[in-house]
Amino acid sequence: MFDANKFPALTQYLPKTEVYNRRIEACSMICDMNLEKLHTMLVDLKKSANKNKDLYHHKDTFIGSPTMQNWNGIMLSFKAAEDCIDALKERSPQHVACYPAEALTGSDLGFYAARKIADLYCMFSEEAIETRKQWVEEWQENFSSKYKKAIEYLTSVTRWGNSISYSFGKKKELLESGAVPLLAEYKRELISNYKIAEGYFATPKYKLGDLVELRSAYSNAFHLKIFDLEGYGVPWRVQSKLKQMQTSRRGFLTIIEVDPQVPLGYRKGNKLYKVIAAGETQPFLVEESLIKKIRGIKKKKKGGK
Repeated sequence: MFDANKFPALTQYLPKTEVYNRRIEACSMICDMNLEKLHTMLVDLKKSANKNKDLYHHKDTFIGSPTMQNWNGIMLSFKAAEDCIDALKERSPQHVACYPAEALTGSDLGFYAARKIADLYCMFSEEAIETRKQWVEEWQENFSSKYKKAIEYLTSVTRWGNSISYSFGKKKELLESGAVPLLAEYKRELISNYKIAEGYFATPKYKLGDLVELRSAYSNAFHLKIFDLEGYGVPWRVQSKLKQMQTSRRGFLTIIEVDPQVPLGYRKGNKLYKVIAAGETQPFLVEESLIKKIRGIKKKKKGGK
């Protein structure tokens, strides 16, 4: 369970705009409406959709089902909802005799049709449009200082070749061109791997060019915190040399890149640095919790004091 108080770095990248999520209330409202009111509401939603089309992007409108992933799919959803209402109005005379057309309500549409209309309501109702406008304004005002790094994180590729977020990875080019993601989707994806995100967004303790050394061998899971550039274990020869450096506390590492990729572990202090050891030519990755600033070896004073 995500607790904002425990992950302050990640919390800074969460949106201030509140997510508009009234799907349950919308479904209940739709089921209580008669067909005439429901048809009127659907017409108003379609007008709102066409009027505010520029607030959304054709490939950036996913709200629950595959058909809602592009503008044509949204229009088809409106058409399908209208067809369901028309079909109810044109039921057989025997059925209408038992259930008069004016007595039919949204609940007669069936669960999936009612849910589809609720999705459209949560996207194009007056309240939903206002929320979308607020989110677009917030995104554009804070993109360079805040959301650009968030997009870099969500579209980053892990050592297994997958993006941190599958949905954001698929539309990386669209997002880089200026598209604004859906608010609910952005927030959901950002906190889905909150321990990794916290390490990535945390302020680095060390900067480019710093000289660092490995921490004590007795307080670290050494083999779990050092990786090659692809995210796997380093060669045995390098690992053996690093262990000698760790136990003897001689030798140092030079930081040549901060945040070369997203963290690979879910533990605290998982921010990654690309480093190179003295006398070596092959760089590797090391977690922040395994290193510390280098300290000179203290010389003993004369007389043993």
